[in-house]
Amino acid sequence: MKGYLATLVVVLSLLSTQAYAQSCSSDEREVLALLDRVVHGTTKPNFAARALVQTAVGSQQIIVSHGASGEQSGYSVRVPTHSAQCPDKSHQLLLTANEGCGVAQWYKLDMRTETAGGRQTQIVTAVPRDFYRHGFQLVVDQKTQIVLRSTTFTQGSALENIELQSLSVSTAAPASEAADDNPLGLQASPVADFGWSPSWVPSGFLQSAGTVGAIDTQTFTDGLSSFSIFVERPEAEIRKGEGRVSRGATVSYVRGMNSPLGPRLVTVVGEIPVNTARMVVEGIDWSRDAQ
Repeated sequence: MKGYLATLVVVLSLLSTQAYAQSCSSDEREVLALLDRVVHGTTKPNFAARALVQTAVGSQQIIVSHGASGEQSGYSVRVPTHSAQCPDKSHQLLLTANEGCGVAQWYKLDMRTETAGGRQTQIVTAVPRDFYRHGFQLVVDQKTQIVLRSTTFTQGSALENIELQSLSVSTAAPASEAADDNPLGLQASPVADFGWSPSWVPSGFLQSAGTVGAIDTQTFTDGLSSFSIFVERPEAEIRKGEGRVSRGATVSYVRGMNSPLGPRLVTVVGEIPVNTARMVVEGIDWSRDAQ
Protein backbone atom coordinates (compact mmCIF):
# COMPACT_ATOMS: atom_id res chain seq x y z
CA MET A 1 0.00 0.00 0.00
CA LYS A 2 2.82 2.38 0.89
CA GLY A 3 4.55 1.72 -2.44
CA TYR A 4 1.28 2.25 -4.31
CA LEU A 5 0.73 5.64 -2.65
CA ALA A 6 4.28 6.72 -3.46
CA THR A 7 3.79 5.73 -7.11
CA LEU A 8 0.46 7.58 -7.22
CA VAL A 9 2.08 10.76 -5.88
CA VAL A 10 4.80 10.60 -8.55
CA VAL A 11 2.26 10.01 -11.35
CA LEU A 12 0.05 12.90 -10.22
CA SER A 13 3.10 15.15 -9.98
CA LEU A 14 4.14 14.27 -13.54
CA LEU A 15 0.63 14.85 -14.85
CA SER A 16 0.40 18.26 -13.20
CA THR A 17 3.76 19.43 -14.56
CA GLN A 18 2.95 18.13 -18.05
CA ALA A 19 -0.36 20.00 -18.01
CA TYR A 20 1.36 23.16 -16.81
CA ALA A 21 3.96 22.91 -19.57
CA GLN A 22 1.24 23.85 -22.05
CA SER A 23 0.97 27.42 -20.75
CA CYS A 24 3.19 30.22 -19.51
CA SER A 25 1.63 33.46 -18.28
CA SER A 26 2.76 36.94 -19.28
CA ASP A 27 3.74 37.62 -15.64
CA GLU A 28 6.03 34.59 -15.65
CA ARG A 29 7.59 35.66 -18.94
CA GLU A 30 8.24 39.07 -17.39
CA VAL A 31 10.08 37.42 -14.50
CA LEU A 32 12.10 35.27 -16.91
CA ALA A 33 13.01 38.39 -18.90
CA LEU A 34 14.35 40.00 -15.72
CA LEU A 35 16.39 36.89 -14.91
CA ASP A 36 17.76 36.97 -18.45
CA ARG A 37 18.94 40.55 -17.93
CA VAL A 38 20.50 39.63 -14.59
CA VAL A 39 22.42 36.68 -16.07
CA HIS A 40 23.29 37.98 -19.53
CA GLY A 41 23.03 41.76 -19.13
CA THR A 42 25.75 43.53 -21.12
CA THR A 43 25.28 46.91 -19.41
CA LYS A 44 25.75 45.74 -15.82
CA PRO A 45 28.23 48.17 -14.21
CA ASN A 46 31.42 47.20 -12.47
CA PHE A 47 30.92 46.89 -8.74
CA ALA A 48 32.45 45.61 -5.54
CA ALA A 49 30.76 44.93 -2.22
CA ARG A 50 31.03 43.20 1.08
CA ALA A 51 28.37 40.52 1.40
CA LEU A 52 27.02 39.05 4.61
CA VAL A 53 26.20 35.34 4.40
CA GLN A 54 23.81 34.24 7.15
CA THR A 55 22.83 30.68 8.02
CA ALA A 56 21.44 28.92 11.08
CA VAL A 57 24.97 28.21 12.35
CA GLY A 58 26.32 31.75 12.04
CA SER A 59 27.41 34.42 9.59
CA GLN A 60 30.40 35.14 7.37
CA GLN A 61 31.54 38.14 5.34
CA ILE A 62 32.79 37.70 1.78
CA ILE A 63 33.86 40.04 -1.01
CA VAL A 64 31.78 40.08 -4.20
CA SER A 65 32.93 41.89 -7.34
CA HIS A 66 32.11 42.20 -11.03
CA GLY A 67 34.51 43.61 -13.61
CA ALA A 68 36.67 45.21 -10.93
CA SER A 69 39.58 43.97 -8.93
CA GLY A 70 38.00 45.00 -5.64
CA GLU A 71 39.34 43.91 -2.28
CA GLN A 72 41.08 40.55 -2.41
CA SER A 73 41.58 39.87 1.29
CA GLY A 74 39.48 37.18 2.91
CA TYR A 75 37.06 35.04 0.94
CA SER A 76 36.14 36.63 -2.39
CA VAL A 77 33.75 35.75 -5.20
CA ARG A 78 33.90 37.16 -8.70
CA VAL A 79 30.63 37.43 -10.64
CA PRO A 80 31.45 36.29 -14.21
CA THR A 81 30.12 37.77 -17.43
CA HIS A 82 28.00 35.36 -19.49
CA SER A 83 27.22 35.76 -23.16
CA ALA A 84 23.73 35.36 -24.61
CA GLN A 85 25.01 32.14 -26.24
CA CYS A 86 26.24 30.74 -22.94
CA PRO A 87 26.17 26.91 -23.20
CA ASP A 88 25.71 26.49 -19.44
CA LYS A 89 22.83 24.04 -19.00
CA SER A 90 21.44 25.94 -16.00
CA HIS A 91 21.05 29.11 -18.06
CA GLN A 92 19.34 27.20 -20.88
CA LEU A 93 16.89 25.58 -18.47
CA LEU A 94 16.37 28.80 -16.54
CA LEU A 95 15.14 30.80 -19.49
CA THR A 96 14.38 28.90 -22.68
CA ALA A 97 13.61 25.23 -22.06
CA ASN A 98 10.12 23.79 -22.40
CA GLU A 99 8.54 26.26 -24.84
CA GLY A 100 10.17 29.28 -23.23
CA CYS A 101 8.70 28.76 -19.74
CA GLY A 102 12.04 27.73 -18.25
CA VAL A 103 11.94 27.25 -14.48
CA ALA A 104 8.32 28.41 -14.34
CA GLN A 105 7.48 24.74 -14.85
CA TRP A 106 9.05 23.80 -11.52
CA TYR A 107 8.60 27.04 -9.53
CA LYS A 108 5.72 29.46 -9.05
CA LEU A 109 7.22 32.81 -10.03
CA ASP A 110 6.15 36.14 -8.58
CA MET A 111 7.59 39.65 -8.89
CA ARG A 112 6.84 42.92 -7.12
CA THR A 113 8.49 46.34 -6.94
CA GLU A 114 9.65 47.95 -3.69
CA THR A 115 11.90 50.78 -2.57
CA ALA A 116 14.67 49.66 -0.22
CA GLY A 117 17.58 51.75 1.04
CA GLY A 118 16.80 54.47 -1.48
CA ARG A 119 16.91 52.00 -4.38
CA GLN A 120 14.03 50.91 -6.57
CA THR A 121 14.11 47.12 -6.51
CA GLN A 122 12.31 44.18 -8.08
CA ILE A 123 11.73 41.24 -5.76
CA VAL A 124 11.49 37.86 -7.48
CA THR A 125 10.16 34.89 -5.50
CA ALA A 126 10.38 31.32 -6.81
CA VAL A 127 8.27 28.85 -4.79
CA PRO A 128 8.84 25.17 -5.70
CA ARG A 129 5.87 23.26 -7.12
CA ASP A 130 6.99 20.07 -5.35
CA PHE A 131 8.90 18.99 -2.24
CA TYR A 132 12.13 18.07 -4.02
CA ARG A 133 13.76 21.51 -4.18
CA HIS A 134 14.16 24.73 -2.19
CA GLY A 135 12.60 28.12 -2.87
CA PHE A 136 14.46 31.31 -3.74
CA GLN A 137 13.96 35.05 -3.42
CA LEU A 138 16.09 37.64 -5.23
CA VAL A 139 16.10 41.39 -4.61
CA VAL A 140 17.35 43.02 -7.82
CA ASP A 141 18.33 46.68 -8.19
CA GLN A 142 16.11 47.93 -11.00
CA LYS A 143 18.69 50.38 -12.36
CA THR A 144 21.83 48.23 -12.38
CA GLN A 145 20.37 44.67 -12.44
CA ILE A 146 22.64 43.80 -9.49
CA VAL A 147 21.27 41.17 -7.10
CA LEU A 148 21.30 42.93 -3.73
CA ARG A 149 19.99 40.03 -1.67
CA SER A 150 19.47 36.33 -2.28
CA THR A 151 17.51 34.11 0.11
CA THR A 152 17.08 30.35 -0.07
CA PHE A 153 14.13 29.00 1.90
CA THR A 154 12.15 25.85 2.58
CA GLN A 155 8.53 25.75 3.72
CA GLY A 156 8.67 29.45 4.55
CA SER A 157 11.83 29.27 6.68
CA ALA A 158 15.07 30.88 5.48
CA LEU A 159 18.03 28.51 5.12
CA GLU A 160 20.57 30.98 3.81
CA ASN A 161 20.61 34.72 3.18
CA ILE A 162 23.28 36.59 1.20
CA GLU A 163 23.04 40.38 1.25
CA LEU A 164 25.36 42.93 -0.32
CA GLN A 165 26.64 45.61 2.03
CA SER A 166 28.87 48.63 1.40
CA LEU A 167 28.10 48.39 -2.32
CA SER A 168 30.41 50.46 -4.52
CA VAL A 169 29.22 50.89 -8.12
CA SER A 170 31.56 52.34 -10.75
CA THR A 171 30.26 55.44 -12.52
CA ALA A 172 32.45 54.72 -15.53
CA ALA A 173 31.11 52.78 -18.49
CA PRO A 174 31.54 49.02 -17.98
CA ALA A 175 34.84 47.89 -19.42
CA SER A 176 34.61 45.32 -22.17
CA GLU A 177 35.17 41.91 -20.68
CA ALA A 178 35.41 38.57 -22.38
CA ALA A 179 32.46 36.40 -21.49
CA ASP A 180 33.33 33.61 -19.09
CA ASP A 181 30.68 31.02 -19.84
CA ASN A 182 32.39 28.32 -17.79
CA PRO A 183 33.95 30.02 -14.73
CA LEU A 184 34.26 26.76 -12.77
CA GLY A 185 35.90 24.85 -15.62
CA LEU A 186 33.20 22.16 -15.63
CA GLN A 187 33.52 19.52 -18.31
CA ALA A 188 30.44 18.04 -19.89
CA SER A 189 30.61 14.31 -20.60
CA PRO A 190 27.48 13.55 -22.65
CA VAL A 191 28.90 10.28 -24.01
CA ALA A 192 31.01 9.21 -21.03
CA ASP A 193 30.34 5.71 -19.72
CA PHE A 194 30.10 6.15 -15.98
CA GLY A 195 29.05 2.56 -15.41
CA TRP A 196 26.34 3.87 -13.09
CA SER A 197 23.49 6.33 -13.33
CA PRO A 198 20.74 7.74 -11.12
CA SER A 199 17.47 6.11 -12.11
CA TRP A 200 15.57 9.02 -10.53
CA VAL A 201 16.14 12.75 -10.23
CA PRO A 202 13.42 15.36 -9.63
CA SER A 203 11.50 16.50 -12.70
CA GLY A 204 13.32 19.25 -14.57
CA PHE A 205 16.85 18.30 -13.49
CA LEU A 206 19.20 17.49 -16.37
CA GLN A 207 22.86 16.58 -16.37
CA SER A 208 25.03 19.65 -16.94
CA ALA A 209 28.53 18.27 -16.38
CA GLY A 210 30.42 15.14 -15.47
CA THR A 211 33.85 13.57 -15.16
CA VAL A 212 35.07 9.97 -15.05
CA GLY A 213 38.10 9.14 -12.94
CA ALA A 214 39.21 7.99 -9.52
CA ILE A 215 36.09 9.80 -8.31
CA ASP A 216 33.23 9.91 -10.81
CA THR A 217 31.12 13.07 -10.79
CA GLN A 218 27.78 13.93 -12.35
CA THR A 219 26.17 17.37 -11.89
CA PHE A 220 22.48 18.10 -12.40
CA THR A 221 20.52 21.37 -12.50
CA ASP A 222 16.98 22.59 -13.06
CA GLY A 223 18.11 26.15 -13.75
CA LEU A 224 17.96 27.44 -10.16
CA SER A 225 19.01 24.47 -8.03
CA SER A 226 21.89 22.10 -8.64
CA PHE A 227 23.51 19.06 -7.07
CA SER A 228 26.45 16.77 -7.79
CA ILE A 229 26.86 13.03 -7.27
CA PHE A 230 30.35 11.74 -6.37
CA VAL A 231 31.15 8.01 -6.52
CA GLU A 232 34.38 6.68 -4.98
CA ARG A 233 35.74 3.13 -5.20
CA PRO A 234 37.48 2.36 -1.90
CA GLU A 235 39.93 -0.53 -1.90
CA ALA A 236 38.76 -1.88 1.45
CA GLU A 237 35.29 -2.86 2.55
CA ILE A 238 33.23 -0.05 4.03
CA ARG A 239 30.43 -0.19 6.54
CA LYS A 240 26.98 0.36 5.12
CA GLY A 241 25.26 3.42 6.50
CA GLU A 242 24.56 7.07 5.88
CA GLY A 243 25.64 10.47 7.13
CA ARG A 244 24.73 14.05 6.39
CA VAL A 245 25.96 17.57 7.02
CA SER A 246 24.01 20.75 6.25
CA ARG A 247 25.23 24.32 6.11
CA GLY A 248 22.73 26.93 5.04
CA ALA A 249 21.04 25.73 1.86
CA THR A 250 23.74 23.18 1.03
CA VAL A 251 23.50 19.55 2.10
CA SER A 252 26.14 16.83 1.91
CA TYR A 253 24.67 13.33 2.08
CA VAL A 254 26.99 10.28 2.19
CA ARG A 255 26.21 6.57 2.01
CA GLY A 256 28.32 3.43 1.83
CA MET A 257 26.89 0.98 -0.72
CA ASN A 258 27.74 -2.18 -2.60
CA SER A 259 27.79 -2.52 -6.38
CA PRO A 260 28.27 -5.78 -8.33
CA LEU A 261 32.01 -5.01 -8.43
CA GLY A 262 32.56 -4.00 -4.84
CA PRO A 263 32.01 -1.26 -2.27
CA ARG A 264 31.15 2.27 -3.32
CA LEU A 265 31.05 5.51 -1.34
CA VAL A 266 28.38 7.82 -2.76
CA THR A 267 28.11 11.51 -1.84
CA VAL A 268 25.50 14.01 -3.00
CA VAL A 269 26.26 17.71 -2.47
CA GLY A 270 23.92 20.50 -3.50
CA GLU A 271 21.19 22.99 -2.72
CA ILE A 272 18.43 20.41 -2.32
CA PRO A 273 16.53 18.92 0.64
CA VAL A 274 18.23 15.98 2.33
CA ASN A 275 15.32 13.67 1.44
CA THR A 276 15.85 14.49 -2.23
CA ALA A 277 19.55 13.62 -1.90
CA ARG A 278 18.64 10.35 -0.16
CA MET A 279 16.17 9.39 -2.92
CA VAL A 280 18.76 10.12 -5.62
CA VAL A 281 21.29 7.83 -3.93
CA GLU A 282 18.75 5.07 -3.33
CA GLY A 283 17.88 5.09 -7.03
CA ILE A 284 21.41 4.67 -8.42
CA ASP A 285 21.59 1.90 -11.02
CA TRP A 286 24.81 -0.11 -10.74
CA SER A 287 24.02 -2.58 -13.55
CA ARG A 288 26.80 -1.21 -15.80
CA ASP A 289 29.34 -0.57 -13.03
CA ALA A 290 32.94 -1.18 -14.08
CA GLN A 291 36.34 -0.61 -12.59
